[in-house]
Amino acid sequence: MTEKTATKWSHAYEKLKAEIERGDYKKGDPFLSTSEVCEKFGFSYLTGRKVLSELARDKLIHTRPKTRSVVKSTLGEIYVFLPDFIKERGAGMSGGFVFAAMLKGIIGEAQNQGLNVEYINERTFRDVAKGNYLLVSQGHMQEMEDMLSDDLNMIILHASRAFPHYHTVRHGLYEGGYMATEYLIKKGYKSVAFISGPLKDIPWYLPRFEGYFDALKDNGVAFDLNYVKETSAAGKNRKREKNEDVEAFRSLMELSNAPDAVFCANDDRALNILDYCCKKGIGVPGEMAICGLDNRYESALSSPPLTTIDTHLEKVGHEGAKLAIKAEDGELEEVQDILVKPEIVKRKTT
Repeated sequence: MTEKTATKWSHAYEKLKAEIERGDYKKGDPFLSTSEVCEKFGFSYLTGRKVLSELARDKLIHTRPKTRSVVKSTLGEIYVFLPDFIKERGAGMSGGFVFAAMLKGIIGEAQNQGLNVEYINERTFRDVAKGNYLLVSQGHMQEMEDMLSDDLNMIILHASRAFPHYHTVRHGLYEGGYMATEYLIKKGYKSVAFISGPLKDIPWYLPRFEGYFDALKDNGVAFDLNYVKETSAAGKNRKREKNEDVEAFRSLMELSNAPDAVFCANDDRALNILDYCCKKGIGVPGEMAICGLDNRYESALSSPPLTTIDTHLEKVGHEGAKLAIKAEDGELEEVQDILVKPEIVKRKTT
């Protein structure tokens, strides 16, 4: 390609890029065909194709076989709500694990798309969410309750339910509870207990219990309320919570018909009970089988390694970022509710 030809196509490229970025073309609109580029700038066919190729390479248009290219989003960032309280004092071990796992997925997808991740706090939340799609963990929504309205562009991650006006990405907590309980039953355990955080106060625990309950029913196992124990919310006071988990487990073991397996609503509780069993010489899984939910990093390092349910929090972040890009590109006509399926990680405690 001669220097003169290179100058011609680069001039056309810059002109078309400027038109896209200032909004002359809407996201999702058909773009100029190769023939129309040639006609507009007096190019040969090959030079026109070169211009479109460069626009596609820089993610300004999306080329499709046998049809016109379409204008893509000029989105340069993926926005994530990061409340001040997380930066100042952390979010507790459990909340920190959830957010870190999702953020890893968000950053990974942003890198795949050549985008930056920008963090928004309470002071800039509304301005950003009115003009761009903003990723928010439902666990942080109480910090911004006064800022919510239907005109905001939000994608809620780690959602415990669907929302009528916002896109959501949820992990399958009901499915995880069902999967863990059915796995224990099919392994031959006769009585499976359930230890959880507050079922009424924290919306993420109830679907795990519902999965537990339905798995018992569907597998012909009678439900026994004595096998259900609630302790405090995770991440507030670690020492007190561990004592409560151990006390709940001890009360199960004191029953005349003590269970031979326990499904814990998260790995923190399961690891607390596993530690107690090891200290007291209770064989795991010989005398007691233990299954958690979360697949925290520590669950693979415990002795013995903990059987658990992986809810794929990283994939929740990944899917949320993909959803933000689609929404910015005008590809979503209806509110989306994406459910990320869990899977069981079979280790040595069952």
